Amino acid sequence: MPDQVTLLTRTIANDGYGAVTETYADRETVFCRWRPFDPGRDRVFGDRPTADGLFVFTVPWDTVVSETDRVRQGTLTYEITGLVSDKSFKVGQRVLAKRL
Repeated sequence: MPDQVTLLTRTIANDGYGAVTETYADRETVFCRWRPFDPGRDRVFGDRPTADGLFVFTVPWDTVVSETDRVRQGTLTYEITGLVSDKSFKVGQRVLAKRL
């Protein structure tokens, strides 16, 4: 895979006064392939309908990713909105994300 992205893990902290703060820390850098989401080709991604401004990242099959994570590629950060893991012979895992 020609590109690399950094996966960011969410941490939630309570300040003791009822407010909650979300922060994201670097977890790991993995190789990937990415492309803009194509409504003509990706009519339904997982069980979700299509939307504009989305990107599909393909990461190695054994990468641990959740919908609470974020992806950073260079200076751009993306919020993960969906995962596809319904293949019988997985060599990659597809991640749907929108640019923040």
